[in-house]
Amino acid sequence: MKNVDELVVNLTHLMNHKDKVPEEGFIELMGKIFGNNPSLGWELGPSPEKGEIDVLSISTGDDDEFYEIRDMDIFPIDGSGWQIVLGVPPRNWEMFFFISSESNEEIEVDANNWLYSATWTDNCVDIEMSGPRRDLIDKGIIDDALRVVLVGEIGELNLRSFVRSFKFFDGHIDERFKSIKSLRKDFSSHFDSCFYRTFLVS
Repeated sequence: MKNVDELVVNLTHLMNHKDKVPEEGFIELMGKIFGNNPSLGWELGPSPEKGEIDVLSISTGDDDEFYEIRDMDIFPIDGSGWQIVLGVPPRNWEMFFFISSESNEEIEVDANNWLYSATWTDNCVDIEMSGPRRDLIDKGIIDDALRVVLVGEIGELNLRSFVRSFKFFDGHIDERFKSIKSLRKDFSSHFDSCFYRTFLVS
């Protein structure tokens, strides 16, 4: 990541004045701030733990860059009514979303009835998920859909820090599998040091 100090100063300045900046202007300024780091992306939304706090989450699709940023220990940055964090936080959501195929077809996904199985160790977990519709598999976007669900349920920082692998399971469902809705509590009970633990156990 380039110009780290400048990036932090600019992000902090923008968040300190975010209430005075219209949405379109905020998006434009974020584009300029990330001009030297085009691999970075961002989301702005309410904190899952404190709804009155706005959270600006910074992320990247490059695993090496993500861990490099994490190890810099820059984030979180706390301000008055806002926070800047690394990785998209877990969501207050209905496990319903749209995802785009390579042909730009929008596909709706309802993950409420999905199941999961986990193999836990002291510091990581391997996850298998069952239940996605066939078209997600046929269109080659199954891994993307699984990732969306895991980020929504446990947050990106937990996904990248504790989940060693995740994959689609298309076999016989046995007693190992549980409702995806139980993943948050199971995850937080296995990893005391996980991020957003207060939210995950609620």
